[in-house]
Amino acid sequence: MGKKEELLCVFRGADTEWEAICLDFDIAVHGESLNQVRDLLIYAVDSYIEDAAHEDELNKNRLLSRRVPWHVRLRWAIEFLFHSVTNRRPETEGRFVLLCHA
Repeated sequence: MGKKEELLCVFRGADTEWEAICLDFDIAVHGESLNQVRDLLIYAVDSYIEDAAHEDELNKNRLLSRRVPWHVRLRWAIEFLFHSVTNRRPETEGRFVLLCHA
């Protein structure tokens, strides 16, 4: 496909209720563990990029530039800032980076 691009993804959860979202493509998944939502999100993002590659150039560009709404990104930024300032980082939420071909 194309070059590798880093995509920002975040997760939150506890016990058997977890969610993860790719902030760069507005793709979310739900699962029973951190590992499960990470794997599900990787699969969902890879599938999304693969499907977008088969679209005409206009739709492909539109799909590959889709982002979460600004207020969702702002909410996560505020949470990360709060945890950084207070020196507390809960084990039940965080972020990870996916390396994808875009």
